Amino acid sequence: MTAAFGGAFACIVACGCVPPETSVDSARLLKNFDENADKLPYFKAEGTLTVKAYADGWFRVFKRSEDFTVLLAKDPENPAGPCDFALYVLDLGEPVMGMGSSTVDGMYYMFIGFGQSGMCNVGRTALAGAPGIEGMSLDISAAAGSDKSPGKGKKLDINPLQLVSAFAVIPPSNDLTSMPGAILQMQGDHWPFEYILTCIDRQGSTQRIVPLHRMIFDWKKDVEPRLPRRIEYLDPNGVWVMTAKIRKYKPVDVADFPNPPQDPPVMPSEIIYTWRNARSGKKMITLTLELSDVWAPEIDYSEACRLIHRIPKGLLNKARLIDAHLDAPKSNNPKNNPELSQ
Repeated sequence: MTAAFGGAFACIVACGCVPPETSVDSARLLKNFDENADKLPYFKAEGTLTVKAYADGWFRVFKRSEDFTVLLAKDPENPAGPCDFALYVLDLGEPVMGMGSSTVDGMYYMFIGFGQSGMCNVGRTALAGAPGIEGMSLDISAAAGSDKSPGKGKKLDINPLQLVSAFAVIPPSNDLTSMPGAILQMQGDHWPFEYILTCIDRQGSTQRIVPLHRMIFDWKKDVEPRLPRRIEYLDPNGVWVMTAKIRKYKPVDVADFPNPPQDPPVMPSEIIYTWRNARSGKKMITLTLELSDVWAPEIDYSEACRLIHRIPKGLLNKARLIDAHLDAPKSNNPKNNPELSQ
């Protein structure tokens, strides 16, 4: 028995399952994250987007891959967001699918389809997450272009304002005395040993403090910068509704910056979003972003990410305002978005 115990202990040590003896506090963890994020105020990326739908959690019933482009620029006055963001797929030079947010318009959106055939949902960023707002659901049968698709009826709820966190360049607030904020939990009593940073903020319209997502960091002794390897997205009640696995961090080409940093920032080159059934926990849909090229050109991101430039006119004209039942927030300026002010 002694030999068996010794062998088991050796195995635990070898696989790294021994509880760590040192740790860092939330201020240090956030400082690590911020130092990397601050080096990349904006970027452009291209790659491949793959959507898969599953039956019973394992049998794949639908798969589709497309080339995509991402634009992202943080507000220098408020780098924690909202930001200017656009993720879109082009077919023969025309946008056929996209999601994003605009600081100029004060809106976030998602669309899919050609011309006037398709769907487009928009919402006001100041009201994002407010009670009674329907999610931006992407119908997989619409993505397939057929009502007879095996993916029919499978939908995923998307909040573009949250999805950008998986690029690991949007810093959580490092002011631990105000909102938005973050709470650090250290899971050191069992393997895997992790830092769990829960990001919180006030809910649109109600001002209730609610959880947004949990950022999971490896608990390792000498790793700089410490960056998340997984994000668990939460609904306002704290229910885990989606996961983003963050993989393959690589340096970003910032040679075009006026004063490029000596050590370039790093960003994940693969992000896997997974939606699961809230009751059974079975996998329903995965959305994989594989970034082949990431660089930082100097362009007008605020203008490029406006809704009038990113959404086909036929879809923009019939866009559904998902928070139409709520009063307009004072910060929203209708003149910035004349197409949706009617």
